[in-house]
Amino acid sequence: AGHTELDPNTLTVLAIGPARESAVDKITGHLKTLPDGYKREAEKLQREVTKQQKRMDQQDKEILKLKQERKKLMDQLKALQQQVAEAAPPAAAEAAPPTAEPQPAGDAATTPG
Repeated sequence: AGHTELDPNTLTVLAIGPARESAVDKITGHLKTLPDGYKREAEKLQREVTKQQKRMDQQDKEILKLKQERKKLMDQLKALQQQVAEAAPPAAAEAAPPTAEPQPAGDAATTPG
């Protein structure tokens, strides 16, 4: 027959019986039930989950706050861009040629007489 090898601290299960409770207690009476150990571990894990959940909630609040601040800044930037666009002369007007051609100096039509 083979021997099963398990890593240290590996949980295993063993069934004993059928037998009278007094006979089984002679063999297993000194053993703790698994739920006691698991209950402590579960409580420890639950405390850690609660701690991490609170941390995540705080981070979610901070993210929301930063998103709101970003939106506010983007709105301010758009308003400033609009003000700059309204205050600047149109590019087409700056590049447009004069409507009348200048007359050369000394021309009879432009010389007062």
